[in-house]
Amino acid sequence: MNANASWQSIVASGLDWEQAHVTLDKAVNGLRPSGTYLFESVARAYGPAAAAVILTGMGKDGVEGLRAVKAHGGRVIAQDEASSVVYGMPGEAVSAGLVDASVPVEEIAHWLIELGPGRQIKERR
Repeated sequence: MNANASWQSIVASGLDWEQAHVTLDKAVNGLRPSGTYLFESVARAYGPAAAAVILTGMGKDGVEGLRAVKAHGGRVIAQDEASSVVYGMPGEAVSAGLVDASVPVEEIAHWLIELGPGRQIKERR
């Protein structure tokens, strides 16, 4: 999947399939691509199995989409402040109380593995 500044990224699902693609759908809060648009689609497609990661970036894009992920029972991981170049987006998610774990970028893959089906987030040993 390759998105540029004029495309939205979305995850769509059916009875037995999921597919990621890009669209020319409208901007969300003036942004295209929009983290909120992507995370809302992930929440709809995966429900409680959704795992969203919010990485370094400016502003609060993505927060409303993360709210949808949490409302559907999904999990949210944020890049921590120390490893972020700009802590805007992850910081807004943390401030909104939407983050299950805030971790260094190099540990995000570990946390995603921990979030396998039926698993709970736990401290890394």
